[in-house]
Formats: sequence, structure tokens, C-alpha cells
Amino acid sequence: MKTLRLRAMCGLWILCISVASSVAAAQLPQPAASRSWTSVRLAKWALLAAAVGFGAYAVTQSQHADDSYGELDLLCRAEQDRCASTGDSYPDARAERLYQRAVSADRRAHQAIIGGEVTLLGSAALFIYDLRNRRGPPDIPYPADSGESGAYGFVIGARVTF
Repeated sequence: MKTLRLRAMCGLWILCISVASSVAAAQLPQPAASRSWTSVRLAKWALLAAAVGFGAYAVTQSQHADDSYGELDLLCRAEQDRCASTGDSYPDARAERLYQRAVSADRRAHQAIIGGEVTLLGSAALFIYDLRNRRGPPDIPYPADSGESGAYGFVIGARVTF
């Protein structure tokens, strides 16, 4: 079961990264009317949403781990003989089950944090890549001789409003 979850998590990471890289590489010039929602723009927001989802999942799993550890702590405080460690495991089945539940939830939270970081980095890369879009206004050339500045000077201005 653990390897299945790990494989699913790795598959999701690989899918997110491959979609982001293929979308970024395959961006073609589009007509001006359809430039508002380009494939890069959709991918960057989708990766950001996935990063938020990973973060929410990590928080819930971390809370489950804390709850299980809290139950184990209460059990061990109430009956210390049930939690006497004999090496790698607890002698009491309930204590061992609570410990294993806490460890596995903590591991899932850790994997979700890594997944969130990867997707957040992918989203940030696409946000930076999308800065080079052609949706902005055209360059407005300034006349060379505007009369406002000398050949070697510059203009300083100030405005005071009341």
C-alpha cells in the first residue's frame, strides 16, 4: 500500500512537470483575440492550484499524525507498562498501531510537502516564462528631439498638489 501511494505521488509529480514543460515548449503564436487564456497561463494557474492542494493535504495528514501521537501519549501516560519499549516496537498492539498510524501519516505529509514544492516551483517557472508574452502594449518610440532636454542634459520636474 505504501509503495502504491509513493508511485501515485511520483506519477503525479512527473505528470505535472511534463505537462508544464510541454506546454511551455509548445506555445505557438496565437491570434490577438485568444491570447487572454494561453496554454501557459492555464498551466501556471493549474500548477498553483495543485500546490495549494498538496499543501492542504499535507496539513490534514500532519494533523492526523499529531492526533495519533497524542493518543499514544495519553495511553503511555495512563498505563506506562503498555509502552515499555522492547527494541523497535511497542509490546502492546494498540500502542504499536497508534505509533505506526502516526508515522505513516507523517510520511504522507512529508511527501505532500515535497509535491507542493515541486508544483510551486513549476508554477513559478511558468509565471516567469509568461512574462515574455506579447499581450502588452506596443513600444512607443520617443522622438529624438523633443525639445525638453539638451544634448547632454536631462529634465527634472516636480509637482505639488493641494
